[in-house]
Amino acid sequence: MENLPQEASITISGHAVERIETSDLSIRFFSKRASVQKTTSPHRNWLSFEVEKKLYLNSNHSSKITFHASEKDEAKQKKQVEDFIDEIMSEAGMTP
Repeated sequence: MENLPQEASITISGHAVERIETSDLSIRFFSKRASVQKTTSPHRNWLSFEVEKKLYLNSNHSSKITFHASEKDEAKQKKQVEDFIDEIMSEAGMTP
């Protein structure tokens, strides 16, 4: 991911971050999950998925990632989600 200058909007409700938005990314935080939506150009090609929090940080329990796609597009959508997560993790110095 390139670090390009852009405007960002952060919505905070009480003491919790509710939403972070840039021109191409929206992250919404709920009580037990987060929803990530990446908009690319053209805007009809978008990527959206939800991540549920791990139950145990020190165990092998994995986070649940959910996305919705038609049968025809399921494999393509899965690959896009995996690539996006791999890109974020590699920039953070983590391995999936």
